[in-house]
Amino acid sequence: MIVSIPYFTDIHLLLSFSPDYSSIKHEFFQKSVQKETPYSDYYVWASAKGYSSDGAPLPPNNWLSKEGGSAWEWNAVRKQFYLHQFGKNQPDFNFNNPAVVNYFNEVLSFWLEDVDLKNETISSKPDHTHDQYEFYNHQHTAQTPGIAKILDIWGATVHNYTGGVLIVGDSLTEPSSQVNLVAHKLVVSSTLTATELKTIVDKWNKEKKITWQWSCSDSTLKCMSPGLLDVLNTVGLLLPGTPISRNGEELGLVAPSLMPWSADSYGGFTSGQTPWTATVADLTKVNADLQAKDPHSHLSLYKQLVKLRDSQPAVLLGPLQSTVYNTSVFAFTRIASGKPGVLVAVNLDQSKEMTVDLSSHLSDVPSQLTVLLTSAALGDTLAPNSTVSSTAVRLPPTSSAVFSFVPRSSA
Repeated sequence: MIVSIPYFTDIHLLLSFSPDYSSIKHEFFQKSVQKETPYSDYYVWASAKGYSSDGAPLPPNNWLSKEGGSAWEWNAVRKQFYLHQFGKNQPDFNFNNPAVVNYFNEVLSFWLEDVDLKNETISSKPDHTHDQYEFYNHQHTAQTPGIAKILDIWGATVHNYTGGVLIVGDSLTEPSSQVNLVAHKLVVSSTLTATELKTIVDKWNKEKKITWQWSCSDSTLKCMSPGLLDVLNTVGLLLPGTPISRNGEELGLVAPSLMPWSADSYGGFTSGQTPWTATVADLTKVNADLQAKDPHSHLSLYKQLVKLRDSQPAVLLGPLQSTVYNTSVFAFTRIASGKPGVLVAVNLDQSKEMTVDLSSHLSDVPSQLTVLLTSAALGDTLAPNSTVSSTAVRLPPTSSAVFSFVPRSSA
């Protein structure tokens, strides 16, 4: 039923293909433990480098799991360690084994042919291939040689079935002919400064096929306030490249949750008794139905940003010029020849209001600006289509504002 929905609605189905690991209870792993052919090398196994004084086996090296502790777990039956870059119950597949690559190629074929999933978006990338263990250390296990070749194989399968599809690969260090976009989770903290944000933007803006996806160090958004998320959404949606948002970000949700469509049970996401994950604590205050009616809500801001992104030639085509004011305010312009420019200004300080001269650091910004949109923190103080002086723009704590202007160079 779910795969038929996109064919009669405007909803597009995203298949997130993440073949990093399986469960230790998976049939393949159980057979690999027993060294059954052909599953013996389906996972990454390594012998102990020695034994402690009390006879305990010692891991092959000092690699660390992303969840903390050693990335190696001893299996008493096989008498070897298996690699797990995530939880110890999630053993990593060995993508240096062609049989593993081919198996996941068959998985893709199932979704593309048997389930008739076509012309949709595929996101795929194994975190690692493994050959010589001595080659690696804990800083280099996520981007190893061979990943791009694997994506080329899978990408060719996808294209054979669809004739054209979007493939997103995570943080590739090798070129791939099949990957359209490269996803980077841009890690920020709750104390993010304008200087730090400019460093991130300037670094990644140099890359090709760039995407913008904000994240905390734990891969969630829990380090952010809803206001900071609004600010980062304003920045990401108007930068060059492709923004990536997880469900709920448009509602200001910073914790993983079922999508709260309404105030109904489980947010209207399901009528089932036990959903696979939790929803937000107070559905009466946070849901899509409610925010759609509020012009100052997170959802309203997000929808305005998407509309602006699609309608302003400067955002679609213009190069980026960025600057920082007093370490708190980050601002940038997008200017396309013969078109109005777009200026974005955000105050990252969580307690101080800032008044800045936006024309002092950005050469093409004139003395007058026209307001396009603002975040909720500004309320009605900067009304859309009103004109303001660029020399004294007031930005409350954790706020954002977007303006249009006639560039000085074309005035």
